[in-house]
Amino acid sequence: MATTKVIKKAPASKKEAPKKEAPKKEVKKATPQKVEKAKPTVYHVSKRDNEGREWKVFIETSDKVIKLFKTQQEALSYAQSLAKNKNDGSSVRLHGLDGKMRRY
Repeated sequence: MATTKVIKKAPASKKEAPKKEAPKKEVKKATPQKVEKAKPTVYHVSKRDNEGREWKVFIETSDKVIKLFKTQQEALSYAQSLAKNKNDGSSVRLHGLDGKMRRY
């Protein structure tokens, strides 16, 4: 007759092994990024090169003419209104007939 061995299972222990905690993810703090402020626009008023009969208003970093005027005073007041409406510290520079900066 074949004998069978009875294997007794060890009773489940009430104490469970401590669970391993998942490694904590490092939370990176948001570093404040530098936000560059827009530089104030500088409007120039000068005599037109070609014919010399008109005054032009243009932005310092551009060669493109914004608007042409028959008189220097009209061009100056237009440029001042652009600078005032911009509200970012914009300014106006006036060039005389010789091309040098001039006070107004």
